[in-house]
Amino acid sequence: MNKKVVLVTGGTSGIGKAITKALLREGYYVIVNYINDKQAEKFKKEISNNNYKLVKADITKRDEVEKMKDSIQKEYKNIYLLVNNAGIMIDKTCEKMSFEEFDKVIDVNLKGTFNVTKTLLSIIENNGRIINISSISGVYGQFGQTNYASSKAGIIAFTKSLAKETARRGITVNAIAPGIIDTDITRNIDKNILERLIKQIPLGKLGNPDDIASAVIFLASSKASYITRHTLHIDGGLTF
Repeated sequence: MNKKVVLVTGGTSGIGKAITKALLREGYYVIVNYINDKQAEKFKKEISNNNYKLVKADITKRDEVEKMKDSIQKEYKNIYLLVNNAGIMIDKTCEKMSFEEFDKVIDVNLKGTFNVTKTLLSIIENNGRIINISSISGVYGQFGQTNYASSKAGIIAFTKSLAKETARRGITVNAIAPGIIDTDITRNIDKNILERLIKQIPLGKLGNPDDIASAVIFLASSKASYITRHTLHIDGGLTF
């Protein structure tokens, strides 16, 4: 296969879907990891480009990630780019949050990123790319997000350390920290609360998933070959 092969975790919905679509438009062959069957079916109906393959795997389960790696290696040998996008939110104050709710967010967002990266690192090409989707919440913190902010801050620290380890192979590792992005999650926020949040954004509007996808395309390109260990804030100027 002449096309560069990439893997996007959580690539069938929200920001992940926008990233997948952008990569397809740029001519990459995209391995799209997912866990939700309904989202995968909806994705297939929306995407006319056939340069992708859906691969179901729970990134919190190491055996499933190993199977995903084995199937990728058998069919494509190596990948050029890994986008660690999969993540969840369970917002509550620390006082009301259960131990299980804290653990679940850490397991998916942070440990899932580690599971996938550690497992696939050996099949990422020299001079390849790793892009981790963090959050502005991991930089500044946010009310009701001790679990989510901790996981996303961990991803930033993970990015910084991993970039030092992979530099000898020419692999760049960067993170993107989105602000408030117009997705199904934000559409479920109470209208009055959402309006107050938008007023805090200097640009006066929500971000679009394509804003994040465009940054992924840039960081994956040769134009970003000298950028590593960086966290790019895409938040309209927002500081929590």
